[in-house]
Amino acid sequence: ASSSALRRGALAVSRIPADPTSGVSPLGLSRGLDLAREVYGDVLELDWEAVKGRLLVFFRGRLKHLHAKSFPTDLTEAVLASGFDRPADVEGRLSALSRVKSQEGWDDLAIAVKRVVRIVADQEAQALDPKSLVGVAETALYEAFSSSRAGIQEALNAGDYDHAIEGLIGLKPHIDRFFDDVMVMSDDLSERHRRLALLTEVGALFGAMASFDKVST
Repeated sequence: ASSSALRRGALAVSRIPADPTSGVSPLGLSRGLDLAREVYGDVLELDWEAVKGRLLVFFRGRLKHLHAKSFPTDLTEAVLASGFDRPADVEGRLSALSRVKSQEGWDDLAIAVKRVVRIVADQEAQALDPKSLVGVAETALYEAFSSSRAGIQEALNAGDYDHAIEGLIGLKPHIDRFFDDVMVMSDDLSERHRRLALLTEVGALFGAMASFDKVST
């Protein structure tokens, strides 16, 4: 097939709708490619994982092209960087984030989340022990995070991206207070580890929506 035909085919696959309310889990790109591979049996002699990786990069490029005229480039990159296995999920997250980006306070939210991501980026992952948290700012952030996490994840799984981002926005005051009151990189290793562990969990929750380090502010 010509390169233009491949691009058209990739766009057609990317536009296949998935209704999150239908109760049927949409087929992800990765699984779809594996199923297509099975059709060819032993005909394909090249290493499948390498081929599959190149195909996913190709699909990523087509998704970026598909949304280029409708959404800001930085948001598109942020959403694609956090995952693009379900094309309908990509568009849903983009739409929700785009609406929030037009509202007052977006830059402050993005800056706060980028700070979380930046601090934990090069640190060794730590397991979070809620019982080890002390102080008002630490416990307040954890309580807000733990009470909203399930709802945010359920909203994401259901394709209810507006409610998901609303839940994430609700964490911002607690993140701000945490940074105002707490020195994350404390000389006390136990303090540092528990604070990094907490921020890692918070950052991962935001990361399910988008990679905020890609967002322009």
